[in-house]
Amino acid sequence: MERRKLLTGIAATSLVLSAPALAQDRKPYTELWLCLDDSRSMIEGLFGDLTNNWYAQKEGHIEALRNQTIQNIMIDSDTFVRIVLWSDTRFVRLLAERRVRTPADIRVLVSGLRSLQLLDYPFKSKTRHEYLMQSALLQPVIGERRILDISTDEAPLPDRWRSVMGARNALEKIGTQVNVLSIDPYPELMSFKTKILQETVQTRQQYIPGSFTQQVSGDDIADYATGLISKLVLELS
Repeated sequence: MERRKLLTGIAATSLVLSAPALAQDRKPYTELWLCLDDSRSMIEGLFGDLTNNWYAQKEGHIEALRNQTIQNIMIDSDTFVRIVLWSDTRFVRLLAERRVRTPADIRVLVSGLRSLQLLDYPFKSKTRHEYLMQSALLQPVIGERRILDISTDEAPLPDRWRSVMGARNALEKIGTQVNVLSIDPYPELMSFKTKILQETVQTRQQYIPGSFTQQVSGDDIADYATGLISKLVLELS
């Protein structure tokens, strides 16, 4: 099966993913989706200024996966990792997937991330959190538990809150945890944007205990990687 498949139109709400040779094997304990925001706002800020968010997100994920602590936790917790790019229905893409049992499996995931190129920036689209979440709803859960780790620099606009929360509620019903990495220039402060992400995208604690939203700076790769590493430790431990 072709892994790196760009889905167009309505089909983009359904990632065409394989059942990765699990029929003859036990389920992985954790199914982790690392969801990278590939919308235009990750490159171009609110006032048209260029940002470092896209590069910090890419390189930060690479550095986090190369971290020895994260590798050990992923192997010990029997983690199946999917790396997904998302923005709206026109762009939901599976970049790489692997059941992590050895460091070699991590290298496959890192290679997938390294292949990312910023070639189509002028044509990148808006941020539609619900389409990513709807894609997950259409995929069978293959782990004992499933976590969507969503990285984004935008919160849903008010006219989309209802559809976003509807997708979130449906994920809660099937036991899928949604955590958010909110990219914010001032991660020491709980911004209004992050609060909206926490209230609309993140699964609610009363239904999925342990769900959380964390802020991270997009200005510096090292800061992003540090924030992501601490988030993954909480999610996978």
